[in-house]
Amino acid sequence: KHKTEKESQYYGFDGNRQYDYYIEDGEKPSTSKHNPGSIKLNNLKLTDVAKVNTKVDDVPIKTFNILVDDARQLTQRYFKTLAQTEKAYFMQDNDFIQRFVQGVEKLNNVDLSKKQEDLAASKVKLHMYKLYEDDYHNSGGESYDY
Repeated sequence: KHKTEKESQYYGFDGNRQYDYYIEDGEKPSTSKHNPGSIKLNNLKLTDVAKVNTKVDDVPIKTFNILVDDARQLTQRYFKTLAQTEKAYFMQDNDFIQRFVQGVEKLNNVDLSKKQEDLAASKVKLHMYKLYEDDYHNSGGESYDY
């Protein structure tokens, strides 16, 4: 018997043998189980200047995935407050996206390496495009690929 509903989603069969496989919290993207509302949008300081990151040492993948999940949730909440033209502008502003990721790093007390910070920024940018596309499509606009 499985302890939680989440664990029961990862239950399968292999021929006559049954087996359990369970993805640990945060080991794969979008699997972190922490409270999604734990980070408040108004605590994020977007007026700071983006700092040049020279750190080489990576943080664990679980920590990185949790940070990216938080950044996506904050992006979604932030985009709800913007008009379409503002969304289109911020999606193209790489400095803004870098400041956004660095702000989430500060809130989570995480210090990503340069490579991880760039990867997180690209994932946030892709998420912004998806949110923009969904909003544009729902408002009656044409759909297009990126």
